[in-house]
This record gives sequence, structure tokens and C-alpha cells, in this order.
Amino acid sequence: MKLKLLKKGIIYFSIAAFSFMSLQSENAFADELGAYVGSDANDIIHIRKDDEDNVNTESEKTNKEVKYGPKKGKKISDGVLYFKITKRANTGTFGEGSVEVIRLKNKSVRKVVIKDTVKIDGFKYFVRSIGKNAFKNNKKIRQVRIKSVYLKKIGAKAFYNCKKLKKVYIYSLVSLRYGKKAFYKNGNSKMTIIYSSECIKNMKLRLKKAKCRGYRYTIKKLM
Repeated sequence: MKLKLLKKGIIYFSIAAFSFMSLQSENAFADELGAYVGSDANDIIHIRKDDEDNVNTESEKTNKEVKYGPKKGKKISDGVLYFKITKRANTGTFGEGSVEVIRLKNKSVRKVVIKDTVKIDGFKYFVRSIGKNAFKNNKKIRQVRIKSVYLKKIGAKAFYNCKKLKKVYIYSLVSLRYGKKAFYKNGNSKMTIIYSSECIKNMKLRLKKAKCRGYRYTIKKLM
């Protein structure tokens, strides 16, 4: 008769007790019919498929190493933008890191999309901020879509003197902080900042305090 080793601490369903049970001993077995053999108690158990998979792969999972991405402060790129790591990523559960946009890789592009997340070299990062001077004095970009819904900050002079910039779409669901002159444009030509309604709280006052100029804003459902 073929016996299957049951693992300590894994939850099994006890038919006799009509409840779930966790084994305490190291040497517990069940035969193909589900008859329980062990030192804990005399019982009949049913091995659920997910628990059976756990039995077969537990040691494999235990031995699997968690890998870590580049350290905080390092610069990485997704081919379109350069980022600075603000939180290190790893391959474990909830191992996502976070990054800040620092500049364009290709300065000739006209439309820029800043995603909610980026995946680089197998590691996932949330885009949390746009750094100081990130797009300063750019002469090409005409439209920017900031799709990061949890973006927290746009740094000082991030979009300073972008002469051809006409529209900025902001999808953030949180109230943003703005660095000094984050949006700043000289002359009569103005950019339009289009906000998702969720992030409008105190927006006008925050822009004023940051000494932004050369913009108009509107509210539109973006998602």
C-alpha cells in the first residue's frame, strides 16, 4: 500500500470530526484511501488537492532563494525613461519596489506616458514621484500622461519651461505635493492640466504655493 507523508502544520480536513485539523507530529501518513496513520489521533482525513501540492512542493519553496534588485538610489531604465530606485524590490511576496522618474531617455519624443508600474529585469516597481528637473527645458514634448494613480509628488521645476507642452493628464488618486515651479511656462502660451476628479483636493492652493504659472486646469474623469 502506498503511503503519503503528511506534513506538520499543514491543514487537512478531518471527515470524522467534520473539521479542519493541523498535524503536530513529524511522522504522519495517509494511505490512498485517506486512512490516517500517525501518533496524533485515530482519524480519517481527506487530502485536498492544494494541500497535496503543498506536501510535494513545500521543501522546494523553502529552498527557493529570494532575489533582490538593485539597491536604493541606483538608476535604472525601461527604455523610455530613467528612474531612481526609492525602495528596493525583491522576488518575494509583496516584494514590489518603488521608483522616481528622473529624466527621458529619448529627448526627441513628443508624447510621454508615465505608467503606474514598470517591470525592469524581472522586478516590479511602483512609480511614486517625478523628480526635480525631470523634464526641465524640454523643447519637444507636447503631451504628458501621468498614469501613476498613487503618484505622491511632482518635484521642483519638473516641467519648467517646456515650451511646446500643451496638455498634462494626471490620473493620481491622491492629493499631490508640488515642488517649487513644478509647472512653469513663460509667455502667452499656456499648458492645460487635466486632473482626475479624485485628486482635486487643495490642488489650486498647492499649485499657487509652489509658484507655478503658465497653466490652466480642468477636471475630467480619466478612468
